[in-house]
Amino acid sequence: PESYILVDTAVTIDNMMGYLHGLDLTWSIHNLFDQDYELPEISGKMPNHFPRPGISTELWLTYQF
Repeated sequence: PESYILVDTAVTIDNMMGYLHGLDLTWSIHNLFDQDYELPEISGKMPNHFPRPGISTELWLTYQF
């Protein structure tokens, strides 16, 4: 199997820099360098591997009260 490296990163701002207490903002990026990779299918029931998505991002707002 071919080797590869996946890079994910995330940035979190707690309490929205002191302006909104209890509100956190998190932005994450998955597969930052758009690595082309697949997860192996090990059962032998399917002829191909499972291709994984390229670069993707998520934005989360969390409020604690």
